[in-house]
Amino acid sequence: MTIEICDSEMFDVYSKAIKNGGSLFDSVYYFVDNFSPDSETLVKEYQAVINALINRTKIKLYKATKYRVKLPGLADSFGQQYVTRLKNGDSYFACGEKKNSVVIDKLIQEFAKDEVDYIMKSVIEGIVEEVK
Repeated sequence: MTIEICDSEMFDVYSKAIKNGGSLFDSVYYFVDNFSPDSETLVKEYQAVINALINRTKIKLYKATKYRVKLPGLADSFGQQYVTRLKNGDSYFACGEKKNSVVIDKLIQEFAKDEVDYIMKSVIEGIVEEVK
């Protein structure tokens, strides 16, 4: 059986954990010590990798479809706004499309389907407050 994950950084750490060899404990310890999921989306894959290390199951990397969430009607001098979050954060905000590689390394504007579903659910179930 092979488990598929889509996060390349996680896969790299997993590969190093396997290459380092050693005991089962060493592999799991290396992985946990060198990778921390930065979103709810990655938690499932993170847990799957730990289970795979424990059970000596192989993992392969696949390219997942990514989505950008456009915010219609929201634009500023930088153009169209998109849902964005910091790479190591869990809060979302509106921001113009990022094309600069330095900024891209810090901000995420492309999300896996399950994170998009979470974002959309949060927007739809958002709280409207009366202003007095």
